[in-house]
Amino acid sequence: KKYIKKEKVYAIEAGKAIIDWAFQNCVLDYLVAIVKLDNIASQCVIKKLGFKHIEQRIIQYDGNPTLFNYYKLNNISN
Repeated sequence: KKYIKKEKVYAIEAGKAIIDWAFQNCVLDYLVAIVKLDNIASQCVIKKLGFKHIEQRIIQYDGNPTLFNYYKLNNISN
């Protein structure tokens, strides 16, 4: 069995709770996540939560243009 860091497990559980709450309490068709390219751990968590990669975009971050991955998670209960 693959070793998973405790922090990653906590992030996944917290993410699931937030996603469930958002879709149950708000009228949303989807959620979007943005993650910097060099943040591999967050990209793994986002993918584990079911988000699908859409595209890459350059946005301002700390005053500099920075490349981010954009992810989308559809509300399947709609």
